Amino acid sequence: MNTSPIRCRIAFYFVSLFLVVALLQGQGIDSTLMGTVTDASGAAVPRSRVTATNRSTGVITSTFSDSAGEYRMENLPVGFYDVAASASGFASRTTANVELQLNHMAKVDLPLQLATASTTVQVVDAAAPMDSASSRLQSTFEDRALVTIPAASSGSGFLNLSLLAGGVASSGGLGQGTGPSIGGQRPSANRFYVEGADNNSYFTTGPLSTVSNESLSEFTVLQNHYGSQFGGAPGGIFDAVVRSGGNQIHGSLYEYLQNRDLDALDAIYARQKATSPPRYDNNRLGATFGGPIFKNKLFYFGSFEYNPAGYASSPSSSVYAPTAAGFQALSALSGVSALNLAVLAKYTPAAAVQTGSVQVLNSSIPIGPLSLIFPSYANQYRAVGSMDWDVSDRDRVRGRYLYNRYSGIDPTAIDLPAFAAVIPDNTHLISLSEFHTFSAITQNEFRAAYSRNDDQRSPPDLA
Repeated sequence: MNTSPIRCRIAFYFVSLFLVVALLQGQGIDSTLMGTVTDASGAAVPRSRVTATNRSTGVITSTFSDSAGEYRMENLPVGFYDVAASASGFASRTTANVELQLNHMAKVDLPLQLATASTTVQVVDAAAPMDSASSRLQSTFEDRALVTIPAASSGSGFLNLSLLAGGVASSGGLGQGTGPSIGGQRPSANRFYVEGADNNSYFTTGPLSTVSNESLSEFTVLQNHYGSQFGGAPGGIFDAVVRSGGNQIHGSLYEYLQNRDLDALDAIYARQKATSPPRYDNNRLGATFGGPIFKNKLFYFGSFEYNPAGYASSPSSSVYAPTAAGFQALSALSGVSALNLAVLAKYTPAAAVQTGSVQVLNSSIPIGPLSLIFPSYANQYRAVGSMDWDVSDRDRVRGRYLYNRYSGIDPTAIDLPAFAAVIPDNTHLISLSEFHTFSAITQNEFRAAYSRNDDQRSPPDLA
């Protein structure tokens, strides 16, 4: 039996697998905890047990310090932790309320005291989070900022929060893309992720799926000097983390309302004898809920949001049409198609005031500008589902599902209201991650994601 072809085939499969893995771009979606365990003299305490307890879920992650007293924990979900160290002959020490942020390395050193009859446990509060292990420049915004800062509730939503960071500015309307300008780059240089899963639209350069602010636990923007796990963007890296459930059942109902009846009349409209501002009705309402399926093990979270918006729209430039006299003059010309003229008159109103003229078949046709207001609206539905399963101290599984549905009128397709088309746009994003710890220095992360966008634009029904 000749086994050479079989061996070559197996070798080819392994080479192909490594080539595929080399092309994958892993994105950091968690936090890293590191530090050193020492005694009162500053000497290292090897083989001391270090635990990090999530204050929300009660999940405990543990490891042991090495011969130099150093420890490191990867892939810890963002949140607040109690970090404790214990060793034989020493009193246990706990640093409480350690905040772990997205793509952040938190350093917590744990000095231990010799155990005595009066000293068994030491508890201290953690200092403000500071990443001294990397040189990247980033800004992180927590869930409280996402729901309380007004800038996060309008326009590009939570992306607007990045404008509060240094080196971040408005795009100024220059360049294609969504989001601000990072380091002087155009918005098209930005990239967007949801828990490390690619969320980029390669048609308009921006996020493909949108997430309600109440569904996020944290949002971060990396501005420069980010690690090798990020790439493909000379501008900024925008990454958002979806909320998870906890050991307590929790939920919320909310509504944000913007209405023209609540706005003052701008002086520009007052000078035009308007009695009320142009229509702008934006209502965002939804609900969130989460909790445990199995305490300290399996958690769920879900949210739903409905966002209808209605507003007045007008063409970006002046639209000119024949006046009533102009239509009469056109109908009197023998070389003008009666059918084409009838179609023009059906969809184009006559201009009320003549401001100029055009030459048609050597005849002067009076024309004037049209005053056009588009009946425009946008209805958006957003849903989020998340699952977190702490299988053991070595294995964690996370699942995320994002659903977006959008329908509205596109007034930019053509300048006449009759040709404004309805835009249906549906997006699904599913991601699954599994984290396995082999040892204190060896870990594996597996992530698979699937996204689908259905954007169908058809001509309006003009019958």
